[in-house]
Amino acid sequence: MKKMYTVLAATLFCGAFLFASCGKDDDGNNGSGDPETLQWVDLGLPSGLQWADRNVGASKPDDYGSYFSWAETEPKESYGWDTYRYCTYKDGIAGPVYDQITKYNTIEGYGPVDNKTVLEEMDDAATANIGGDAYTPTIEDWEELINNTTHEYTTKNGVNGLKLTGPNGNSIFLPAAGTKNLPSGIGAKGYYWSAELNPEYPTEGKFFFFSASKVDTGAKVRIDGLPVRAVRAGK
Repeated sequence: MKKMYTVLAATLFCGAFLFASCGKDDDGNNGSGDPETLQWVDLGLPSGLQWADRNVGASKPDDYGSYFSWAETEPKESYGWDTYRYCTYKDGIAGPVYDQITKYNTIEGYGPVDNKTVLEEMDDAATANIGGDAYTPTIEDWEELINNTTHEYTTKNGVNGLKLTGPNGNSIFLPAAGTKNLPSGIGAKGYYWSAELNPEYPTEGKFFFFSASKVDTGAKVRIDGLPVRAVRAGK
């Protein structure tokens, strides 16, 4: 595994209520995300990994799709510790804060330690919503994509995003779907979950990030709503 680049995107005890809405098509309708219309793209990567041409829950490549908390498989109305699947919570001054993490924990004091650091199939939004052998990329998968493609911040059908072109000339488009926290970055920045926990701060999951001037990886609080882009092994 390559070295992980970790940034603290939130304090451990934050937990204000965060409200969600799915990314929209150009006509203003939420994408239904029919898995039957999804296409797999071979970018000519060393591993042979194939990337989906659209986000989980998206009806087309430039649709934002659905937003998920890390280790959850369905979008929801609000993104806070009180709605998070794998924790107990208590009321804090600024709203609900986690009390104990109940799954994917590496440090005593955060809850029961299970030392799980990679999403299991039952907790993978890509697998749950697309099926088959689709899964959420690891950080190593994201880094392979970063290191073996050219990057262009551009627009597709009026939607800002990042075009990544592989050595074989094929490309994918990642919409700047932002995140369901504040500031959201919707329309300007892209945040995409990986399948990996941040073991140094188990309240966080690792993610891929881009803006008009930067492409990187980092870590973000698990309750935040981020898009997911699926991958599968080459055929």
